[in-house]
Amino acid sequence: PIGAGHASDSRTHPHRRLGFVISVWRINVNIFEQAIDLHARWKLRLAKDVVEGAAIDIADVGNCHACELGAWIYGNGLKYNNLVSFEAMCSTHEHFHRAAAAVAMYARAGETTRAMALLSPDGVFEQASLELVALLEQCSEELDLTEEKPCPVVKAGDILEGKDDKR
Repeated sequence: PIGAGHASDSRTHPHRRLGFVISVWRINVNIFEQAIDLHARWKLRLAKDVVEGAAIDIADVGNCHACELGAWIYGNGLKYNNLVSFEAMCSTHEHFHRAAAAVAMYARAGETTRAMALLSPDGVFEQASLELVALLEQCSEELDLTEEKPCPVVKAGDILEGKDDKR
C-alpha cells in the first residue's frame, strides 16, 4: 500500500533496460523525466490501493516530502531551484498531495465512489497530476536549454561559519 516506502525495481525501470551508459546520461541530463516516472508510479499505487480497499495512511499520502519525488525535490533536487519553473513545480507538487489526501480520506471512510471521482480524468487529483507533470516537463526543457550547472545547495551553517572566519 501507499506510504510503505516502495523502492523502484531497477530490472523493470525503462531507463535501466536500455543499459548503464544510457541511464547515466538520463540521470545527468534529464533528471526531471525520471521524476515524472516516479510520480506516475506513485499515482498508480494510490489508485490501486483505492480500488483494492487497502489501508491508506492519509497523513503519509498528504505529506509532499514522504514520496520518492518529494524526497528528491526537497533534497538533491533543490540544486535545480535556479530553473524558472522549479518553484511552481514545488507548489503544484504540494497541491497534488493535498488532492491525494482527499482521495485517501474518502477511501478510508468507505466512500470509494467519491474517491474514484477525484481520480477520474475530470477529478481534482488527476488535474493536479497533469499540472505537476506539465511543470516537471517544463523543468526538463529548461534544464536541457541551459548550459549552466545546477545551483549548489548551501546550508545555513556553512554560510554562518564563513562569516565567523571573516571576523
